[in-house]
Amino acid sequence: MVTKSKILAYSMLTVGVLGALFFNNNMNLIPYTIVYKILSIILSLVAIVYLYTIPPDSKLREQMQLKYLIEGLKEKGATLKVDLRQCTILENSFTEALEARPMFEAIAFGELQNIIPTDDNQVLDKTTKTKLENVTLSILVYEAEVSGQQRKFYSQVINKDRATLMFLLEAQKYTLLYYDKNNPSRCYFVLDFLDNQETSM
Repeated sequence: MVTKSKILAYSMLTVGVLGALFFNNNMNLIPYTIVYKILSIILSLVAIVYLYTIPPDSKLREQMQLKYLIEGLKEKGATLKVDLRQCTILENSFTEALEARPMFEAIAFGELQNIIPTDDNQVLDKTTKTKLENVTLSILVYEAEVSGQQRKFYSQVINKDRATLMFLLEAQKYTLLYYDKNNPSRCYFVLDFLDNQETSM
């Protein structure tokens, strides 16, 4: 999927590289070519950093699918007020391998153990030089009676541990839930307050 962001980034990179090459080959013909050359290199570096920050295609597709789901449920679905204090929290913890950065590859391991703790709840595998991250994800389960039947609603995945989530839910107390009348398993919890509350803490 070629997005506008990628087109812009590739265009910046192309202009930067071509500009650097052009001014490098015409340093004696155009005044102040060194300035233009430096600006071209800076533009190329900015484009590379910009490309690196653009979410992968799979992530973009997930975001678009979630956007369409939310819009559809808000427009045609039903709304339910959720007492967050009555929600059950399901938690799952695991270790995720991340691509190693050059700065980690340059570490002198010496006699250290294979697994070396780093910052932000992460470790480094000496044998593969792969950065490992301890990840904890949670979901909310809410039971309510819909059309005379007791149903369970499962939230989207939340990137928080149980203790943090319980504290934030207790502070918020209530939120809204959108669901498909014909298929209540298709639902969406309004959880924007989680990020807002964490920012204000």
